[in-house]
Amino acid sequence: MTPGEVLVVVLLTIGVSVELICSIGTLAMRDALDRLHFVSPAGILGAVPLLAAAAIQASFPSHATRTAFVGALLVVGSPFVNRAIARGLHIRAAGRFEVDARPAPEADES
Repeated sequence: MTPGEVLVVVLLTIGVSVELICSIGTLAMRDALDRLHFVSPAGILGAVPLLAAAAIQASFPSHATRTAFVGALLVVGSPFVNRAIARGLHIRAAGRFEVDARPAPEADES
C-alpha cells in the first residue's frame, strides 16, 4: 500500500467511527435537544475526514476542489443549522422565543 492509500484508510476509519458513535448516541437519547448534541459532531467531525479521504482519492483536481468546498460549507454552516433547529425546538416547546432583556439593577450610590 502506498502512503496515500494508508492515509485514505485512516481517514475513512476515523470518519466512519465518529459517524457510528454519533448514530448510537442519537438513538440512545430521549429528548430532541439531547439528540442534537450528537448530530452536531456528525456533521463536522465525521464528515470532514470522509471528505478529505475523497479529496485525496480524487483523480482530477477539480473534484478535490469541490470536495474541499463541500467540507468548508459543512464546517461553516453546520453550527448555524444546529442553532436554528434548537431555536425551533424551543419555540415549539415554549410557544414563543423571547429574550429576557431586563436592565441590570442599578447599584446604590450611598
